Amino acid sequence: MKIDAVLLKKTQEYRLKKGITVMDERSKTYIGFKLAATLSFIWAAITSILFIMGFSIQYCVGNPRADWQTPTVVGIVTAVMIVGYVFSICSNHYVGMPAVIISNLASFFLFLRLQTNVEGTYEIGLRESFYYRHAIPLILLTICIIALAYIGIRAERLLKKDCRAVLEKMYITFKEKTPEFSEELWHKYLEGEGISPAAVEKL
Repeated sequence: MKIDAVLLKKTQEYRLKKGITVMDERSKTYIGFKLAATLSFIWAAITSILFIMGFSIQYCVGNPRADWQTPTVVGIVTAVMIVGYVFSICSNHYVGMPAVIISNLASFFLFLRLQTNVEGTYEIGLRESFYYRHAIPLILLTICIIALAYIGIRAERLLKKDCRAVLEKMYITFKEKTPEFSEELWHKYLEGEGISPAAVEKL
């Protein structure tokens, strides 16, 4: 979210005066979740890529009747996860979080399905590799991305709320001091303060 620089400065001064503190993207908690998300992402991405390579070499390469569906699906799901992670890290949580959640759920059940034997009986209880290769990193990444989205979206909404509070206070003060008040004069006043009226209308 792009906030007018002058209005943002006034809002920060307002928060400082009121003693308002908000957990945002500069907080240690957010940075910690971001680091954990990055490590989990690297873990999940590497295991997925290694799976694609290993599966392709073992079952597909050199086999004219090979079914490339499995490595292709894993590749697509992994690509969606990568895109979602990048959007989340770049603070576009409305796109990043759904992409990561959907891709991670798909990956989890896809790898779970691949842990079955010919009879269709689940064997994940006998394969510890499923947990440390796929389940744990996917779950950790999902939790971290959701936490980042929660902190980021909440901070954005609180910032908008405080910006509106600052503008409302400015509006009331200006209206009281201006006998011939009009919206046009209000916009000119904002421009004189270095605040874009167009940016204010988007709040």
